[in-house]
Amino acid sequence: MQRVHPVQLTDSALSSLSDYLRNSAVQVGDRLPAERVIAEQLGVSRPILREALKRWVALGIIETRNGSGSYLRRSIEPGATYVVFSISAERHKLLQLLELRRALEVEAAGLAAARRNAAELAHLQACYARADQVQGQGGSDPEADWAFHLAVYRAAGNPYFEDIVTSLQDQFHLIFDNPLRIQNFAARSWPIHLELLQAIERQDVPAAKSCASRILDITQEDLDDSA
Repeated sequence: MQRVHPVQLTDSALSSLSDYLRNSAVQVGDRLPAERVIAEQLGVSRPILREALKRWVALGIIETRNGSGSYLRRSIEPGATYVVFSISAERHKLLQLLELRRALEVEAAGLAAARRNAAELAHLQACYARADQVQGQGGSDPEADWAFHLAVYRAAGNPYFEDIVTSLQDQFHLIFDNPLRIQNFAARSWPIHLELLQAIERQDVPAAKSCASRILDITQEDLDDSA
């Protein structure tokens, strides 16, 4: 295993740590080895390793539990790019977050319509069916809704979309689970999710982008009405 030179500091430590965890077959939910063990294996100082681990805590990749150690929460993909974002749940911050999501999601929807393959389309259809079942029962399931939107990002055929939105996943959830207590955020926009799915099925790029934009328009209206 390639050892990290001190001048490379945290970024290189994270890269080597990713390799180390994959080679060690650490699975999501497993506890990481002790800091001392990892630092020795990578040839880095413990302060540098701690700084690297703090970045992953901020991204939700690992979770530190007092008296228990650090646990892997998300899988580590080779070459993945992880970005740290921190956004409060205040209304104006949610609107700013929504602007960012619009920039990403409208474009991703268009690319998904243009590029989706049979496997990606089947996955998207399955995600829609699961979420639609909850909606049909009058309920709301942010995780099922998120799975559908994440399937759209994946169908776009650009892994950087998924890297970014996965890093933002906890922040995006603030829109659905936030101090504003808006009930069933997805209810009014849910019929448009079917239109989005159908546009991707028939590879209608303009329609897919329009549907994604309309879904977020309704979300913004709900936030505006909460003021």
